[in-house]
Amino acid sequence: MVGQRNATDPHSAVGLHVAGVLSPTPNTIQIILSTAHPAKFSEAVTLTSALDGVSGFDFDSVLPEAFKTLLTMERRMIEVERPDTELVKGVVEQFAVM
Repeated sequence: MVGQRNATDPHSAVGLHVAGVLSPTPNTIQIILSTAHPAKFSEAVTLTSALDGVSGFDFDSVLPEAFKTLLTMERRMIEVERPDTELVKGVVEQFAVM
């Protein structure tokens, strides 16, 4: 893949990185599987201009209708002060449905 230009979702990128770190012997075929749907990362790919210069590519033509609607909905998130197990646990407990 050296010298190739690829747009990869984060899940696949981790697999590609590990495959590169393993440095297999020549002529070894590696298969990398991931579970992320590329549509989940359309905004990230668009924002990073990873597909600039790729003629004919348009996310609107490949996104499922459900994703198009999802991208227009309000986003809700809760920020946690720092990466701390107890802080995260407290937020989960605060909003858990009992």
